[in-house]
Amino acid sequence: MRKLYYPYIRSVYRNHIIVTFIIVFIASVTSIFRIYVESKISYNFKEDTYKTEIPKDKNVSGLLLSLQAGQKLDANLLTVENWIELGFTDSQAKSIVKYKQSLGGLFKDFTQFSKSYVLTSQKKAELQPLLEFGLQRGNVEGNSNNEVLVLPEKFNPNTFTERDWIKAGLNSGQVAAIFKFKNALGGQFPNESLFLKNYVLTDGQKLQLAKHIVIPSNTNGNYKASENKNKVEIHHKFNPNGYKLDDWVAIGFSEKQAQGILNCKNLYFKGNFSTVSDLQKCYSIGKENFDAIRNFVLLPIEKNCQKQTGAVGKIVSMQNLTINTINQEQLVQFGFPAFMAAKIVGFRKILGGFVTPQQVLETYDVDPILVQKLLDKVRFDSEAAFKYTLYTAPEEWLKKHPYFKYNADKILYWRQFEKDQEKLIKKLRLKPEYEKKMRLYLKS
Repeated sequence: MRKLYYPYIRSVYRNHIIVTFIIVFIASVTSIFRIYVESKISYNFKEDTYKTEIPKDKNVSGLLLSLQAGQKLDANLLTVENWIELGFTDSQAKSIVKYKQSLGGLFKDFTQFSKSYVLTSQKKAELQPLLEFGLQRGNVEGNSNNEVLVLPEKFNPNTFTERDWIKAGLNSGQVAAIFKFKNALGGQFPNESLFLKNYVLTDGQKLQLAKHIVIPSNTNGNYKASENKNKVEIHHKFNPNGYKLDDWVAIGFSEKQAQGILNCKNLYFKGNFSTVSDLQKCYSIGKENFDAIRNFVLLPIEKNCQKQTGAVGKIVSMQNLTINTINQEQLVQFGFPAFMAAKIVGFRKILGGFVTPQQVLETYDVDPILVQKLLDKVRFDSEAAFKYTLYTAPEEWLKKHPYFKYNADKILYWRQFEKDQEKLIKKLRLKPEYEKKMRLYLKS
């Protein structure tokens, strides 16, 4: 009887081993694929960092206005659009929001926030003094996703209490941010437009509030001058890029105004004022205070500023400069804002040199009119760009160059077998516009 069961038992045992092997194999392949995808995401972020700059817009947003007023931002209330305003790309901003959601919807503190893989050491240092984490679990009153507000027919937001805003439908984090913004503006919202610039309000909430809020035209609340009771005075030349918070306070600014100036410099101008008019764009300084210091600022002038003795920068000689040799400092002296000059030099470095004028114009977030003036002045030395054949190109170069990196693995594979470059290019099956860009950096 036992002998009759032995074949059956052996068959079951053998099948069990096969099934176990298949399950282990599938789990291993899945794990390897997940690690590969995560590594590609991380790699693409590193390659894309040169784009991560704050858009320079004449219409300053409520978020940047809050920073210039010295107000800190609650990281738990920031949306994808807010993170983009702080210098992140769209994909990086979405990653931060997804990371927050994975934590239950709230960052506990900066240490937890800083574990997001999209944050570089430089970005962490830049953001730490600007962020706070006020909205915490167990302390959230109201619904953060409530788009339908319960509002009086007409009301003045300056007279609304915290309880009134909670009853209207805002959560406690939004309410706290509204009062901080109001205090930064001198204790009152001077007009409806400035109130609606508050970064914590959603677009739907702003549309509803715009129909109900009324602020009398004689309301005082201009933070540019109201919070500073001391007179700003200076009698010596100074470079504002070297001034710290205590230095600004020493010449008459309040601590909040001083912090606003530093926020403006670090975020809006990437850590460096290029011209006197850049300083004028810091709203926390105010017109009266700017007039008091403008003649003592050691920076180049722009056409909107009056003549300034001893502040004119060196005149850039374009005679011996080329598009591939001009450096960041020379671009600033030519008239580019510092952040824009950095973009041009950074993109040029990634490409290995500019080959066509169109590439300079395609640099992310640059002034095309200013670029065209530069192209009219300097010689275009396309021969200075690094070029290779598909066989001599280093693997690292192929995987980092923006025109080659998406086809680098194919190139590395096919060049082992196909010894004719033209035939190799055909095997890549590129779109015509991609092939045209790739050929700019290929030797015949």
